[in-house]
Amino acid sequence: MSMKKYLLVIQFFFFLSLPFSLTSQEIFEFDEFIKIVKSHHPVIQQCNIILKSAENKLSNAKGAFDPIFSSSINRKELDNKTYYNLMNGNLKIPIWSGIELNSGIYKNSGSFINPEDYIQSEHLWYTGITIPIGKNLLIDSRVAEIKKAKELISLSLEDIRLIKNNLIYDAIKKYFNWVEKYNDFKIYEEFVDLSYNRFLAVKQQFIYGGLASIDSLEAYVVYQSRLYNKSQYEKEYINETIQLSNFLWLENNVPLEISSQLNPPSYTVMLNHPDLHIDTNQNTINSMIENHPAILALNNKINIQHINKKLSKENLKPNLNMNYNFLSSNADINQLNFNNYKLGLDFSYSLFLRKERSELNLAKLKLRDLEYEITLKKLSILNATKQYINEFIFTENQADILEDITRNYTNLLNGEKLKFDAGESSVFLINSRESKLIESKLTLVQLKVKAIVFDYGIDWSLGLLD
Repeated sequence: MSMKKYLLVIQFFFFLSLPFSLTSQEIFEFDEFIKIVKSHHPVIQQCNIILKSAENKLSNAKGAFDPIFSSSINRKELDNKTYYNLMNGNLKIPIWSGIELNSGIYKNSGSFINPEDYIQSEHLWYTGITIPIGKNLLIDSRVAEIKKAKELISLSLEDIRLIKNNLIYDAIKKYFNWVEKYNDFKIYEEFVDLSYNRFLAVKQQFIYGGLASIDSLEAYVVYQSRLYNKSQYEKEYINETIQLSNFLWLENNVPLEISSQLNPPSYTVMLNHPDLHIDTNQNTINSMIENHPAILALNNKINIQHINKKLSKENLKPNLNMNYNFLSSNADINQLNFNNYKLGLDFSYSLFLRKERSELNLAKLKLRDLEYEITLKKLSILNATKQYINEFIFTENQADILEDITRNYTNLLNGEKLKFDAGESSVFLINSRESKLIESKLTLVQLKVKAIVFDYGIDWSLGLLD
């Protein structure tokens, strides 16, 4: 089966399976189109992958606090003598930051055992804690990774909102381009029929001597010209239909085609003024900007850099870790002798701290860079919103004027036809009136489509289309 036939078969089953039936109506409504885009578009599926990846990074970071069981066995035999037999089992439990609990058992024996490993009983139990007194007490790399992973999930959610916002606005623009090309085509289709009927009428009058041959030729040339323009707009409409199909998908990444039975709405439906989708009050817009996904994403990035900065400050401290373990030959906790213990202190410190200072300075620089970026982004969003509001208002005003002009051109054309029937006009003047009316209608369609796209553009600039 060819790809084209496959798509058509899929398309047929798709229309049967939809909760709303597209085959039962001629108009492919905007709300139905957007619902399909939001349901199964591959970009929407990719958004799920982005979130799952962030969640897996958090799980990965939490893995640094998983309890760890370890064991070691070392044995030496020489000349039928057991020099040593060392066994150690240990369970380490990270608590938070650099604090760790640990418990285990030593079981050592042998003729030449190291005094450090010698134990009087058969085995020795120990339970203790490791506490960082200097670096890693307030925060360490493990805690920092978990906090950053949580911020990354929030960042991913805002990135997803941005991706959906852009996808839906692209779909909106493409849908209304489709609407515009369809209405352009239908306008020329109407006037092709009118020009053909006029040509037949003028030709008939020429045969009976009522009009000159040049009138018949002019009527025919006008018909041919409009037939050509109709073909051009039909081609553009078909191409827009093909491109619009890029946004239509079924489950399992199955692409769909738009049925030839489905048409866009007529431009007359769009003559009603669309309301602005938001309150254009400055305070309202400023509040929306603060909740824009791009701004919230930058805030998440700032939070991540604050974590890096805090960790960098912590790394300036010296390494000073205290180890304390209770020792007992009996595993019964009630028989622990607190006079038996092993205590240790580990200390280290970089003399120049060049790496640590550079990491802190880098974190500060990134924070400053993000603060500049968020300031610029807020201004950019504000100005983009103002621009779309202005575009919408002026385009709507122009459409109002042109709507009145179109009615007047229609009246002029009707009047010119009456004069022609009375023998007081000519084919040239009628064609001229029609050309002006066609131009006016095409421009009106363009303006109404632009007004709607600009209206949604306000929502897009504020990140509200997700």
